[in-house]
Amino acid sequence: MTSETRSRRKRSARLTPSRAPSQSLQYPESGKKQPKTPGTVLKLRRRQTVPMRSLPPGTLFQVRSGVMLVTANPRQGRRVVTSILHAGDLFVASQAPPSMGVSLVAANPAEVMRYRPNDSPPPCARFTEHPYSDDALIRQAARLNAHLCLIGSLAGPERVASCLLEFASRAGKKAGSGVTFELPLTRADMADYLALNADTLSRIMSRFRTEGALRVPAAIGCSHPI
Repeated sequence: MTSETRSRRKRSARLTPSRAPSQSLQYPESGKKQPKTPGTVLKLRRRQTVPMRSLPPGTLFQVRSGVMLVTANPRQGRRVVTSILHAGDLFVASQAPPSMGVSLVAANPAEVMRYRPNDSPPPCARFTEHPYSDDALIRQAARLNAHLCLIGSLAGPERVASCLLEFASRAGKKAGSGVTFELPLTRADMADYLALNADTLSRIMSRFRTEGALRVPAAIGCSHPI
């Protein structure tokens, strides 16, 4: 074997490892770029609906912007808004019983990520967009339980006040001695969320405005009548 042949083999041996790309996942602590996140971006118009009846049970949704309503339409009975989802909140299709006609409805223009069960990695096993998805779902369950307790134990004015405080705490901004926030719900949305008659809700909101507890700019009032 000539020295030139041995030299070529040594160069080939040194180059071989760099030709085979690594198949291991790179996590944030490695400082390297992670694989592209699976999922589908849904850009929803105001009042656009995403029905749950035709989706696989493991489908997961993450609200990125806007406000989403979880609604149910039983065959016999009025529509119910079971919960309100803000940016960062999650919803799993398996939480929607088929017989209840559950849907996600955009209260205002919203962006939602949809993760199907066959996405890789599985959304619930390694949800890269929201690493603490279990904690998020636990917090949402706690809020839902608190809401059910409020509906079952409080009178109408207290229910309305609790809804306003929910939006103030989630999306409010300090302004002088008060808090400003957008309330994208229609009168029907808010009434269905609080289990109130729409006329009763209007009287309570008028009372809050008369007492100075609530101020609604005219433009907003026209866009979203309460």
